[in-house]
Amino acid sequence: MKVGPTKLRNLLFARSILFGSFTKLGGALVVVLGLPLIANALPLQEYSQFLIAMSASSFMTILYGAVGRVVVRDLSSVLSSGGSADVSKTRAEALGIYIFTTVVVFVISAVLVLISGSSSTRWLLTVVLILTMAYGFFQQAEVLRVASRTDHVSSLWMLLANIFLFLAILFVPYNTALGVSFVYFGVPAIFQIAAAVHLVISLRSIERPRFKLKSLMAQLISSLDFLVYSVADYLKIFLSGILLGIASGEVDYAKYTTIVLVVARLVNPLSLITRPLLPAYIDARAAGDTQWIRSARTWCTLLLGGGGAAILILPILHNAGVLNLVLQREADAITLVEVISFSVFLCSHAGIALVSPFFFATRRMTRALAHTSLLAVTVSLLLGYCLALHFGAAGMLFATALGSLAIVLMASYYLYTEVLVC
Repeated sequence: MKVGPTKLRNLLFARSILFGSFTKLGGALVVVLGLPLIANALPLQEYSQFLIAMSASSFMTILYGAVGRVVVRDLSSVLSSGGSADVSKTRAEALGIYIFTTVVVFVISAVLVLISGSSSTRWLLTVVLILTMAYGFFQQAEVLRVASRTDHVSSLWMLLANIFLFLAILFVPYNTALGVSFVYFGVPAIFQIAAAVHLVISLRSIERPRFKLKSLMAQLISSLDFLVYSVADYLKIFLSGILLGIASGEVDYAKYTTIVLVVARLVNPLSLITRPLLPAYIDARAAGDTQWIRSARTWCTLLLGGGGAAILILPILHNAGVLNLVLQREADAITLVEVISFSVFLCSHAGIALVSPFFFATRRMTRALAHTSLLAVTVSLLLGYCLALHFGAAGMLFATALGSLAIVLMASYYLYTEVLVC
């Protein structure tokens, strides 16, 4: 039976979400059960070094993430409208930009290793950053599959990686940060390499990297827009807590950090929707599928409206004690103002995550969202620091919520006036 383009697009979208949910469950197994096992097994000093290595690795993955979004956008566009020669050219350019990014990451990693203190820290950072580079470089296989809407295959590979990682944490003996890092960063890197090899075998070809200066510069400029957006998001979550700690002390810092990390964890599953949404939207635009775009506009209206309603409902749930299940021991200590700020922050942060793929489809709208996010976050950090001097965690949370609300309101305006317009 022949399936129409709209139905096929929706089926591929649903398949991506289904397989991705299994990977998310595997990742949750590692975070919820695996990390506490590591924390209990390592001495405090070793665990602190492990956390430092995780932070350095996370920073490097931001660079690869920015490049990956550019590749998804460019390859999705070519696959929707171009010929086989254009697809081959885009894949070659993707390999080129990944090689260039890995060189940049290598230089930054070398500097980090050289300026690190003890020799044990240097060895730890060397191992972790090498494994991070391997994971990031071969992650292009996952990026290519997302663009071609076959990311269910990469989801299966990452599910296997999470299962093997959890089993390794459970049964492999270790008592140093270096030992656990070989496991924690090595297992995902090995499976990412295996996924890349599988992709090459399935394509039956290996592209030669393309380093044409004009296209490389265009990709780098586009990557900067995505990098600005990711950095703004990173600053909103982590730098706000650091500033609060400086302004108000450790108690408010712990309280605020708990709340914002809960927000980040609650919003994270939305990536199941946003990952396949970008290639699906690009394909719909290329096909002139106004019906699909109207449906996307309707769903955005419902979800954003639901987020607005949740802002009103969450404070009521707090009075009923429901938020204790989410915030655990910090819930008893938060005030009604903080709960309202938490509600605004959560719903606004989720709204931004949901609509961002529609902006990522074009360079102009990506730049608009990135610059607006950075401006709003910068203002909210300055305002939050001033408020934190007088009101502590409540002041910073209020400012962060206002910044996120400003971003989602701007995004909503452009979404209905320029982006989802048939």
